Amino acid sequence: MPRIRRPLSPRLGTALVIGAVAAIALAGFATTHVAPSASQLATSSGTPSVSATAQAAPGPGALDDGPEADGTSGRPAASGAGNEPLAAGGTGPTPSPTAARPASESDEALAAGITPFPESPVADYQVGVTYDPAPGVNLVVRTATAFPEHGLYNVCAVNAFQTQRADVDFWLSNNRDLLLWDASGAPLADPDAPGEYILDISTSAKRGRIAEIQTRELRACVARGFQAVELDNLDSYTRSGGAFDLGAASAFAALLTAKAHALGMPIGQKNTPELGWAGSDEIGFDFAVAEDCIADQNCSAFTDVYGTRVIGLEYTDRTADFALVCNDPRRPSSTLLRDRALRGPGTPGYTAERCTTWPAL
Repeated sequence: MPRIRRPLSPRLGTALVIGAVAAIALAGFATTHVAPSASQLATSSGTPSVSATAQAAPGPGALDDGPEADGTSGRPAASGAGNEPLAAGGTGPTPSPTAARPASESDEALAAGITPFPESPVADYQVGVTYDPAPGVNLVVRTATAFPEHGLYNVCAVNAFQTQRADVDFWLSNNRDLLLWDASGAPLADPDAPGEYILDISTSAKRGRIAEIQTRELRACVARGFQAVELDNLDSYTRSGGAFDLGAASAFAALLTAKAHALGMPIGQKNTPELGWAGSDEIGFDFAVAEDCIADQNCSAFTDVYGTRVIGLEYTDRTADFALVCNDPRRPSSTLLRDRALRGPGTPGYTAERCTTWPAL
């Protein structure tokens, strides 16, 4: 569910790559994203290729990601009007360069069967209520339990780092050791999402087991006809009470990225600007969904890395003048204003405004 997020600046370190590779071997994934060395990153003039192998979609997942109780967060693309200064991008293990590199989909990934994420998305974000997209929209984000929109590019939203409310019994009955527990002996819940419990990805063994379970969601997305997937709650480490850090979250994301690519789907980073270039170069993300990046002044942490392949979501509770947002040249080219509850059309409070022109320079 959408939340107000603040940028942090933890360090990943080389343990990220080692942990990700070890966990991938444990989980038995046949396809991996190999991170370049620090020296390679420093001298590279482009984004590394993403290894991917297209496979036939297995059956629907055994787990069902139900829609969020409070709705959607949407976004199309285009330009607009705006003027809020933005800070430089996040600082991960790979610092953002002073000049942004062009981000492009690798030819190898496309040749392997991945349908590329649109370079100029005009998106709607329907993670709760689904409805007919507005004219001009070419991309829609929905949960695995929803149906894709015919004729559009469809992104499947998966709550990979926390439990879905509808699946709590599954985790409590069969996988209690894969949940975090608080001092009172209760499963550790996300304070902003009651009923969602934080998954324990603190060790490579647990990451491997959880990845196999969450891969059922990825398979369900493929079976339903989605072309790509985005991972929600990548920042759950900030709510883990110190049980795990950004390095563990990144290693787990690398497992799911490898699996998504093996299933023929690009995969998106959700928030977490502190990853910087590591999101693409080390984990293997292909695009990003950035909430409140204008409000938090960190849009460049996403746009420097993914170029126009960023879906920007601003919310009415933090944005007084959307025209200023749209006129800011540092915003994602695809930027949308939504109500925080992500209501559907016809519901009081529903808001879905899109930037439709390039910023005035």
